[in-house]
Amino acid sequence: MLMSNRVIWSDELLLGNKEIDADHKAFFEIALMLDCSLEHETINFDYVQFLVKSLNEYVEGHFKREEILMVSFGYTDWVRDHIEKHDFFRRIVHNVSRTALTGKRESIALLSKVCTHWFWSHIIGYDAQLKSQVGFEMVDSRSIEEILAA
Repeated sequence: MLMSNRVIWSDELLLGNKEIDADHKAFFEIALMLDCSLEHETINFDYVQFLVKSLNEYVEGHFKREEILMVSFGYTDWVRDHIEKHDFFRRIVHNVSRTALTGKRESIALLSKVCTHWFWSHIIGYDAQLKSQVGFEMVDSRSIEEILAA
């Protein structure tokens, strides 16, 4: 949903799995917090660093959660394509995160916008298929932190 030039979470993105949906919602919340950090005259650099770190952890943990699920059902062309989309976005987030950490407003805004727009289209275009392709019965229910530590 677009609200005052911000793409925000909408329940129409719910896929019906508690962990996957919570991860997706967290991406939109982090992006919104990045965007809101720009409303202040002075940017709180420590806060932006925390948000960028959180975003990167969620990207890695969430993608790992999905990829473990997909690969457990076989390494099909569809799975390979989905993982390639994740790898592409990982590179984007890594590169834009580096520039956002310089504290430049336009880089922080770009990171927020890239995340929300990419995730919106990815959830609708790919993750919705995840449900129909492999189902959600075997989704790893551990927290992002636990997934990353494994």
